Amino acid sequence: MNRFILILCSFLASIFYLEVRSQIIDNKVFKSNIRTPLAFPSGNPLGYPMLELYSTTPIEFHFDLMGTERNDYRYAVYHCDHNWNVSDLTSNEYLSGFSVQDITDIEYSFNTEIEFLHYTFQFPNDLSKPTRSGNYAVIVFDGDDPFTSQVATFRMIVFENLVQINGIVNNSSSVGDRFKRQEIDFDISHAGFQINSPLRDVNVVILQNGDWASAVKGLSPTFIKQNQLVYDYNGPNNFDGGSEWRFFEVKSLKFASIQVEGLMMEADGWHAYLRKDPLRGGKAYQTEFDINGKFFIRNDLGEESHLDAEYIWVHFKLDSPPILDAIVELETSESRFKPELFRLEYDMQEKAYAKKILMKQGYYNYRYKLRDLYHPNGDLSVTEGNHSETENDYHIITYFFDRQFGGDRIIGISALNSTAR
Repeated sequence: MNRFILILCSFLASIFYLEVRSQIIDNKVFKSNIRTPLAFPSGNPLGYPMLELYSTTPIEFHFDLMGTERNDYRYAVYHCDHNWNVSDLTSNEYLSGFSVQDITDIEYSFNTEIEFLHYTFQFPNDLSKPTRSGNYAVIVFDGDDPFTSQVATFRMIVFENLVQINGIVNNSSSVGDRFKRQEIDFDISHAGFQINSPLRDVNVVILQNGDWASAVKGLSPTFIKQNQLVYDYNGPNNFDGGSEWRFFEVKSLKFASIQVEGLMMEADGWHAYLRKDPLRGGKAYQTEFDINGKFFIRNDLGEESHLDAEYIWVHFKLDSPPILDAIVELETSESRFKPELFRLEYDMQEKAYAKKILMKQGYYNYRYKLRDLYHPNGDLSVTEGNHSETENDYHIITYFFDRQFGGDRIIGISALNSTAR
């Protein structure tokens, strides 16, 4: 009987382990005291966490632990399939070196009203390098198992240039959408790289502004030619154009920028009160400079912004009547890691959706989205408007299932911008 119970427990534990490992890895923060997660190519804070296989430029990872009590964290690196499920591979099949490392670059903030510890690390590094291309999950954890003690998870991609992707951003081919949506048409030329079963082994993902939640995937080629796959759709390859992103900056606490109505020190720290934002759904397109939803940390009066930038309570207000059966969210690159922190509540006195959010000093792009039963990934048409003229970044990522390797490789990537037509 005891042996049976032991076998049963072992069997259940193995099932639990497989279920935990089969989870889809997303950009996500799991702890309320972890703020400002960032991942970008070293030296390029506005870049996307993408690097070519064997590149000497690593990806930098940053996050803050609020308070003064130090925690020890480690990070683990896993290869994933094109859907971000952890691959059923051992680490030595995709890494040279260690798959788990300690985070040792930890510094206390200085001269800040709200104290924090700043953690940073780089991958690849001298102790670990990828040997295969593909999707990579970087899991920060504080226990024994990366899958049951997650603190934060990051997505990054490692690519090869084995095929040529020729793409263009057009207005939608659909007559009803041509002034509000953007269409990405492309072909993949693979002369010199053998693809025997493109319908089975090739998967393509299109990203707008690095946002995996709105990614277009599951496309099959509309034409298969010799050494060329053609993707020329009318609809499935379309994205809402949106509008240029709103922005604010609090790079200095000496004065309020044009978007900030008031900047003051209160009992719980610094507060920045932004001007009330109007609904833009019914307005014509306006050209403005933006950074496509990203943000960067900056204290103009400091020496090391990651350590001496203040955390500030930023007050947002969207001038709007109540919108029934919908959640109003503020979207930034940071909000993708923990969207529930960025949901606005209706203020009857202000007649606006309002929220104060603790954000690190710097420059931010943001916009408002509605999320409801019919738009689970969010809708911009009422709050921001959709315009085919809007400037957006796009990435076309080509995955190939390598049967000898036993996993998805990324054999090509193309970066496009909607203004280059």
